[in-house]
Amino acid sequence: TFEQTSQELTEMIAADRESQSGESSAEAVAVEDSISALLHGTPAGVLGNGATVGIGDGDVAGALSGRGAVARARLAQQGGGSAASEDAVTRGLRWLQAHQRADGSWCFDLTQCACEGRCTESGTEVSTTGATGLALLAFLGHGETHQEGDYQETVKRGLYYLTSQMLTTSHGGDLRGAGNMYSHGIASIALCEAYAMTRDKELEAFSQKAIDFILSAQSGGGGWRYLPGMPGDTTVSGWQVMALKSGQMAYLRVPFDAVVSANRFLDSVQSDRGARYSYLPHQTREGKELTTTAVGLLCRMYLGWPKEHPALRKGVELLTRDGPSMLGRSSNMYYNYYATQIMHQYGGEPWELWNSKMRDYLVRTQATEGHESGSWYFDGGQAHAGGRLYVTAVAVMTLEVYYRHMPLYAAHAVDH
Repeated sequence: TFEQTSQELTEMIAADRESQSGESSAEAVAVEDSISALLHGTPAGVLGNGATVGIGDGDVAGALSGRGAVARARLAQQGGGSAASEDAVTRGLRWLQAHQRADGSWCFDLTQCACEGRCTESGTEVSTTGATGLALLAFLGHGETHQEGDYQETVKRGLYYLTSQMLTTSHGGDLRGAGNMYSHGIASIALCEAYAMTRDKELEAFSQKAIDFILSAQSGGGGWRYLPGMPGDTTVSGWQVMALKSGQMAYLRVPFDAVVSANRFLDSVQSDRGARYSYLPHQTREGKELTTTAVGLLCRMYLGWPKEHPALRKGVELLTRDGPSMLGRSSNMYYNYYATQIMHQYGGEPWELWNSKMRDYLVRTQATEGHESGSWYFDGGQAHAGGRLYVTAVAVMTLEVYYRHMPLYAAHAVDH
């Protein structure tokens, strides 16, 4: 069965920790010796922007090559992770595993899984493709695939569920299910990452069809919203942009025109010369709009803005000044998730200041008792729709930031 008691969960996590701490010195030396070759890899192809990427650590494309077991430990240590933060990731993944449903899916409404409502704060969003995509992204971010790792069967069943739910249309493969383009974008990222990490040919067609549907759904203004062709908003567009970049990482067909159009949409929602972003184009810009600013800036990074771009530098200064959202139950993990990626990619002192706060806050606020052990819940940023499953998946991915994506601005990120 897929039901796991709190005691079973605790024993599994303790066993993981004991196994990790028992690594021999010889194994440690082997890990050390393989780091350079792992990070540099061998020439493999060219991204949409012309940057050469490498393959390494289980044939993972360069941008995702930090997820392998060898690189993961090193990058977490170098980037500011801790034993406690990695333990929190393990506990989070175990909680997610315990809440997978019999058909391989996840559901935001925890009363519909093996948990049977013993965990509080179930979500109200009905999309199982969105929930499944989010959970899978947490596993994939830790280097777990259906071919390698400690959760192979969990990931395999989740991927099978997504592919079984894809509706093939003349515009590509629709993964919205009972949801909208949020769900499709998230599920598409999961499929593309799984394909990029394994080169499993059975996933290639599904991944390309998912990308094709995003391309067909792009509005004339370059953005995306709830329905295909609908004038865009920044949050829905953010997931689609990241899906297109995941498609590029997997060497799928992503026309350059789509990237140009996405940049045009971002132009329509920017203010302060690109340092801030609103939810909708030409919207009255009141307040700080931190969440949409974080989404917009991360998209700009992945769409080609250099680190020296004045607007990016100013945007990072704004995020640094406000810091992570640490407001107890009202903390906004949607903002934290995007902003943490920006600060990590930007690096330097802003990242060091941000990381120590964000990392320790998540370690401190993770549930440690009962069936909720290993999970998180904050209701800021309208998190009630996704509930505890959504917040836990996003928190795990936030703590995986050290290795989930290789640095955009580091010398070894390209041309090796």
